[in-house]
Amino acid sequence: MSIKGLTKTLASAAVVIAAVMLFSSAAMAQNETAPVPEKAKANLAFPDQPKCTWEQWCHNVKNPTDWFTWGGDVQLRAYYANNYKTLSKQVAGHEEVFERYRGRLWGTFKLDEKVDLNARFMYQAFTFQEPDSMEGNHLNEGMFDNLNVVFKDFLSDGSKLTVGRQDMFLGDGWLVADGTPGDGSRTGFYDAIRYSFNMTECDTTADLIYINNHADEDKWLAPLDQYDPELYLAEQDEQGAIVYLTNKSFEDTEISPYFMYKQADQFLASGYSGDIYAPGVRVTRKFDEHWRGKAEGAYEFGSKNNLDAGRQDLNAFGVNTQIAYFTNDKLNNNYRLTYEFLSGDRPGTSQNEGFDVLWGRWARWSEIYPEAVRIEGRPGDFTNYHRFGPGWSFNPSKKLEVTTDYYLLFADQNTFKNDDPGDRFSDNGAFRGQLLSTWLKYTINNNIKGHLVGEVYLPGNYYSKNRNDIATFVRYELVFTF
Repeated sequence: MSIKGLTKTLASAAVVIAAVMLFSSAAMAQNETAPVPEKAKANLAFPDQPKCTWEQWCHNVKNPTDWFTWGGDVQLRAYYANNYKTLSKQVAGHEEVFERYRGRLWGTFKLDEKVDLNARFMYQAFTFQEPDSMEGNHLNEGMFDNLNVVFKDFLSDGSKLTVGRQDMFLGDGWLVADGTPGDGSRTGFYDAIRYSFNMTECDTTADLIYINNHADEDKWLAPLDQYDPELYLAEQDEQGAIVYLTNKSFEDTEISPYFMYKQADQFLASGYSGDIYAPGVRVTRKFDEHWRGKAEGAYEFGSKNNLDAGRQDLNAFGVNTQIAYFTNDKLNNNYRLTYEFLSGDRPGTSQNEGFDVLWGRWARWSEIYPEAVRIEGRPGDFTNYHRFGPGWSFNPSKKLEVTTDYYLLFADQNTFKNDDPGDRFSDNGAFRGQLLSTWLKYTINNNIKGHLVGEVYLPGNYYSKNRNDIATFVRYELVFTF
């Protein structure tokens, strides 16, 4: 582990955050206008003319006409990571120090009173210091990650039909959050049709969704300055259908039954072909002023042809639960306990028992773990674990939130014990390890937000001695939104 790289990242984060906070404080101080004496008011050329605030000026600029609105943001990130992709300091390139820059512009054209055209273009670039093999500027590319038409009140009042490239996030993002896991958090879109409508007689909303995503990123729209070699958005082409209902007829309770279907055609060697059917339900409940809980479970059946291993029937199950206590005090302290189970593929059987998170391959609860599981196949491909642990969040000030979570991780099955040519896993270990994560999120104003996150992962005896080095991750971020 390089102390120099970690020190540089932490020092840079401290300097940038301190500078922005200082600038913000100074700007706020200047905006605090002292009472103007009556004599001074008389000398003003336009004493009764209202002042244009920054918020009003931004609104006017972003809404130049009644048929067009626009906006944008710039995300600046700096990373230090060690062993999080390899779990071994003996593997070349185990340490990474780099920056990521992403800018986005979006706009909405009101084609009609009930028809909108939405577009968003993003451009991203990286600068690497470590590893040496990647030193310099890399992965500069731009693309439209949103381009869709929205029809309001389609077939019924209050409904909405969205056709084209769009973002989608259902529930807690357990199974539907990121349609493009191959490029990390750069994009998360779906090429899809989504129809949302209300069934007011039973206090229920419904979403009917069709998805048609492709691994090849220039299948529909060619990127600008395309990566060479080309970046793939997933390891397989995917089609899907989702029926997702949310019922709120019970007080302080939401019940969301759903059915999801995913059809995959293998594109890369690490992809798979298959048909996955997943009925499930998500329930959230506010018990009183302090206690809240949520639980989601799904059963999966169908078939998968994984990594050219031949067709296997799928028989898998997963559940994700949390209970939380809110003190409702001045610091907004809240405590939570989380348990998640994803079934693992049992070695030696004719079936595949490994739970598939469908379109949920993203950093849902950790930054390290989605990369650590790549030694089992693919980044972000959560499966085969019990995750259990406490968490605590509080607000030292109105603009600052601190969040800490600790997890114990166990494997449901030792899937690779008989097929591990890389000597990555133990023969009978079940303890995946311990993970500690802490976030500091700071809202400077309506236009500037930032965070600093640090994680440590201590691998357990599920891994062999060759893959048992401590993994660390630090990132700071600033986002400027206009």
